[in-house]
Amino acid sequence: MSYSSVITKMVKKSLWILRIIFCLIGWIILIYDIATSKSLFLFLFYTIQSNFLVAVWLLLAILWDRKPEKYQKLTGLVRGGITLYITATFLIFAIILAPLMPPDYAFDITNILFHYLIPVYFIVDWFLTERNIRYKWNYLQKWLIYPICYLVLTLIYGVVTGFYPYFFIDPLSLGVGPYILSILGMTAFYLILGSTLIGINRKFTQNYQI
Repeated sequence: MSYSSVITKMVKKSLWILRIIFCLIGWIILIYDIATSKSLFLFLFYTIQSNFLVAVWLLLAILWDRKPEKYQKLTGLVRGGITLYITATFLIFAIILAPLMPPDYAFDITNILFHYLIPVYFIVDWFLTERNIRYKWNYLQKWLIYPICYLVLTLIYGVVTGFYPYFFIDPLSLGVGPYILSILGMTAFYLILGSTLIGINRKFTQNYQI
């Protein structure tokens, strides 16, 4: 066995172990938060939803590690979409939300895990291992379905209850004009971020044959 193959095997094993660790962390924190809140109200928050998607993906990736025909279903469109959503969670919190929060809340253990550690880990895992499928540019329009549905449902929920999970999607506090600008800005953000993920993937899979 060559030195390079030994290194490759060690890296793969390390990544597999990290998947188990972060899968456990994700599920433990999700279950704990839901149990302590005693409701599914937390699922109104994009952060919880995106971390739930990551936890489900990691669990299935671990279970299907030796079943390539099943694992293949988790790659490409599905994995790219989840990477986009968890990256958005990381960036929006770090840039918009964290600076507005008291330090003791912005950097408590749950926020650090859900907004920093788990997203960064998942992005790195995606970058290192999503090399066997070449993304298509039409993935972008499909990836936008989830955030659009999230926006519509939270708007309906907000109209009925008066509660909006984030201030930048609250038309009552922003007003019509700023609200429209906020939505347009979020749309541009997802288009740019999604295009960046596709571009990175295509850069590192130039010789991949479909």
